[in-house]
Amino acid sequence: MNNVIETLQNRASIRKYQNRPIHYELLEKIISAATQSSSSGNMQCYSVIATTDPDMKRQLLEPHFNQAMVLE
Repeated sequence: MNNVIETLQNRASIRKYQNRPIHYELLEKIISAATQSSSSGNMQCYSVIATTDPDMKRQLLEPHFNQAMVLE
């Protein structure tokens, strides 16, 4: 099967995270790949916030509809 099709068919959303650090270089690669993906009308109406600061996470909780994963 085509690798792209196989990748798309096997993707999954993750809502449970492990409490371990991620290397900055890997985070940069993930964000870069995400910003290169297509969006409706190529509008790319999203933002990325990366933080490990617990106070910042609490501030982000309400604007993200109180999704518990924001605090993880």
